[in-house]
Amino acid sequence: MKKFSRGLSLFLAIIMVLTLFTPILPVAAEESKTVTILGTSDLHGRIFPWEYATGTVDDDAGFALIQTLVKQEKQKNPNAILVDNGDTLQDNMAEIFNNDPVHPMIETMNYMGYDVWNLGNHEFNFGMNFLNKNIAAFKGTTLSANIYKEDGTRFVNPYKIIERDGVRVAIVGLIPPHIPIWEAANPDNFKGLTFTDPVEEAKKVVKELEGKYDVLIGSFHLGETPEKGTTDGARAVADAVPEFDAIIAGHAHSLFDNITTVKGVKIIEPGRYGQALAKIDIKVEKSGTGWKVVDVAVKNLLTKGLTADEELKAKFKSVDDRSLTEADKVVGEITADFIKNVDYITGSDKITTMPTAQMEDNAVIDLINDVQSYFAASEISTAAFFKNDANLKAGPFRKKDVANIYMYDNTLMAVNITGKNLKAYMEWSASYYNQFKDGDLTVSFNPNVRGYNYDMFSGINYQIDISKPAGSRIVNATIKGQPIDDAKVYKMAVNNYRFGTLLTNKWITAEDKYYDSFEKLADAGRVRDLIIKYVQDVKNGKISPSVDNNWKLIGYSFDADLKAIADAKIKSGEIKIPTSFDGRTPNVKSVTKYDLYKLGMVEGKKAISLLSVNDFHGSLAGDAKNAGVSKLASYFLAEKKANPNGTVILSAGDMFQGSADSNLLYGMPVLAAMNDIGFEAMSVGNHEFDWGLDKLQILSDKAEFPFLAANIVLKGTDITPDFAEKYIIVNRNGLNIGIIGLATPETLTKTKAENIAAFDFKDPAATVNALIPRVKKAGADIVVVLSHLGATQDSKTKVITGEAAELAKAITGVEAIITGHTHTIVAGTVNNIPIVQGYYNGRSVGHIDLVIDSASNKVVENNVYVDNTIVTATEDARVKSWFDFALSTIAPIKNEPVGKAAVTLPHNTKEVQVTLMGQWASDVMRKAAKADIAIQNGGGLRRDIPAGNITMGIMYELMPFDNTLFTVELTGKQVRAALEHGIMPETFAPGQFSGVTVKYDSSKARGERIVEVRMLDGSLLDDSKLYKVVTNDFQAGGGDGYVIFKEGKNPVDTGIPVRDALVNEIRQKGTISPIDDGRMMDVKAKTSLYIQSLPQAA
Repeated sequence: MKKFSRGLSLFLAIIMVLTLFTPILPVAAEESKTVTILGTSDLHGRIFPWEYATGTVDDDAGFALIQTLVKQEKQKNPNAILVDNGDTLQDNMAEIFNNDPVHPMIETMNYMGYDVWNLGNHEFNFGMNFLNKNIAAFKGTTLSANIYKEDGTRFVNPYKIIERDGVRVAIVGLIPPHIPIWEAANPDNFKGLTFTDPVEEAKKVVKELEGKYDVLIGSFHLGETPEKGTTDGARAVADAVPEFDAIIAGHAHSLFDNITTVKGVKIIEPGRYGQALAKIDIKVEKSGTGWKVVDVAVKNLLTKGLTADEELKAKFKSVDDRSLTEADKVVGEITADFIKNVDYITGSDKITTMPTAQMEDNAVIDLINDVQSYFAASEISTAAFFKNDANLKAGPFRKKDVANIYMYDNTLMAVNITGKNLKAYMEWSASYYNQFKDGDLTVSFNPNVRGYNYDMFSGINYQIDISKPAGSRIVNATIKGQPIDDAKVYKMAVNNYRFGTLLTNKWITAEDKYYDSFEKLADAGRVRDLIIKYVQDVKNGKISPSVDNNWKLIGYSFDADLKAIADAKIKSGEIKIPTSFDGRTPNVKSVTKYDLYKLGMVEGKKAISLLSVNDFHGSLAGDAKNAGVSKLASYFLAEKKANPNGTVILSAGDMFQGSADSNLLYGMPVLAAMNDIGFEAMSVGNHEFDWGLDKLQILSDKAEFPFLAANIVLKGTDITPDFAEKYIIVNRNGLNIGIIGLATPETLTKTKAENIAAFDFKDPAATVNALIPRVKKAGADIVVVLSHLGATQDSKTKVITGEAAELAKAITGVEAIITGHTHTIVAGTVNNIPIVQGYYNGRSVGHIDLVIDSASNKVVENNVYVDNTIVTATEDARVKSWFDFALSTIAPIKNEPVGKAAVTLPHNTKEVQVTLMGQWASDVMRKAAKADIAIQNGGGLRRDIPAGNITMGIMYELMPFDNTLFTVELTGKQVRAALEHGIMPETFAPGQFSGVTVKYDSSKARGERIVEVRMLDGSLLDDSKLYKVVTNDFQAGGGDGYVIFKEGKNPVDTGIPVRDALVNEIRQKGTISPIDDGRMMDVKAKTSLYIQSLPQAA
């Protein structure tokens, strides 16, 4: 652990030095204040710390516990603002109060002094009259910016501005826009309302608020990440509208307080039921126009272990009494336990491993389906298990038992559905299971599918073959002994929530509905009430467990001996079956034989786990797609625990360059993180050269692991440069592992020529074959290759191609190859050698498990895969804290305003040959250099510029390289060749240009595509005439294969960074508003759109 702390110490020391250059002036006490916002979310009917459905204490739930914290915090700051984030009125038997003049949850919020109530989706479960009366009764302000009435006005307030001690705090509310889907069965529940896109609405509201606030807070009933699409998540809003200082998220029932977006917005979610009170402290300083936010701190204050507020309990004692009485009402008798073994492996009533309910048919789900089929008069019924440990125990059948097995207030629908669409629906449901793989010792569930979206069907006999991929698993499906007929129409019972799913997926239409329990019975038509009515009227008050076993899982088999070991270790707690990172889906990863090997539980076998990341590109902060360094650290820590003696963490290069967070400090934050995590080695990527050899050498010197590049040698020698080594030998589990490093020869055209002028890049295969005997002689038992060689894998055939595949075909004596460079997911074998690549930006981690025979120290088996779940990991608090500190020190540079963009400047060169971003950048280059023509490599521009404010942080991410403007004189013929080179390339991004218009024919062969080139005055490009062309120094040296520039006359490196030219242009204009002028036209397609056939190396 000593070297880990040294890594962070190094980085923090650098940060401290940087702060010496930024004067920190004291602020007078009267010129600074702290505003506190307190928030709750997803209370779901809980006033008291009691679960009425189970009759048990819930010691971290309810307003009574929250009130204890609220009182404490208001003693510290009486001006604290209190916000609730929705899903307040539903669940925990709260529906028994629906006909009261005011719901007790609203009365409680009024008593506690809530300032704001942001609506949640479950507020719409009970109709508009119910919702409107409670909105009217709430004494604070009800919010939701993205709900509109038919007349175009908003349903409730979009925001509330609250002034505290002279500081104006604006709170904006948002709701998921999917109410029409979730309430599709009961459109009257949202009659006359339209729900709009959260991101677009947030932009609109913030514009409305300009000049009206000092602090901007989001109260969003949205999870951190999107649920459907890309814009219905709190982080998506924060990324699009970074003006928010902090956001209280909800809906996902997650508990976190450690997320800061790339643009500095803090996001906090206080869990569910009252687990925590979200606290946001915002420090403001006096400014010329009001108050300026200088610091934001967020923290969840947990309720577990607290004493509930006695005054609140006394005030609402009648609510508790009434709830207890209603919950204990006996409605029938249960003759025997419905599920004998709630936990599938341990057999106990408490789930510690995996639930039985989704592993096999059970009496509880069959009862629910029997009820639904009876009232809907259907031949088929479907239902999900809402609580994994729900059960009916022998004894009195009480109302609370009904709420326990059916926790939602759903109503019953029945529809006509074709056999074809029924099978599609069944396949959708069956995606709940992970695909079973050889070596698995347990069945596991898809972490991206919630239990309430796994339906079990009655009236159909069927099997789910989990050895097959999702979408092709339902086999041997019959109804009344006959195969499901695609053309036949069947009657099927579903709840109202699933009715919305069926509509959305177009498996039914609204006209296919033939029964609606709410239309017939109103509130008495809710499924819970129908269960009671069925038990009393049909079963004469007595129910017994009955299972028809109409479905089963197939397509899996276990090694009996290993399965016995695994089950024993699971029962003892030595092996934990993981839950999804958000805690909502159990059993998300199979226990495998490799887990046993890693933990030394199988005699004669041990495992080495090679874990790798590649092409991280400085993605320290993370976002909705990129995990970020603190999640990556947490993930690797968990993997080390899974294989404490055999884990090797490696990087396949291109780690440092790519984000402002890293670029501004020349990669030091990334290096510190790698030191801290405990990386063993890194292959040298092409982008490691971007800042010059001096910066590369500093990174190598400060790294607590070697940079490897056996095929980079000083010209005319076999000597590696000082920044690299040829190989390293590490010992794990008594095995010496030789790791040979390789750089890609494509570096010759992927970086400035001057950076690599002193080196030869030798053939990778020849290098490895020559080095293996030397590595073995040095003591290695096995040899693996850590490379920045590119690879791609066909998604259907799984065939791997590219540099790494060619290497595998040409070498012997290597047990694994780790790759990078091409930003793809690769997991397979070539020439019996496992090859892996883990995408890019820390989105995935490559795994190669090598199983070793203990006696011979030989590899006898391997397991290669890529884990894509990193973004859902929890963040490592310690790494997060130092990274937040680092961000705060460079924030003044990153957040420095440059100007504005009136429109978004997209730069997706995989779809569009010449992008609006590329057009504008090359126009600026041509103007700055007073050139006739500009040509900029597409890969040198690394992101879009979104509409809105442009900061220096964005500009560093757009142009992370310190490339300079470089002018050269080319003939028209040479210009044509340079333009041709950048059209539809296969191994790099398309060229961007200015000063000419180009017509090309995409059907022609490479090098023969240009049809016509004209100057801006309309004249044809003259092949013999000399033109002044501006490019960048990377291309001028032949980068991306633009060797034509090296043939030009009068080359001049202006020394002006391209980034500076772009920044100066924005500052001069104030606002940029470029328009796509159609400067490039495909004469075949009449557009510049094309699909790049191969992934771009970067």
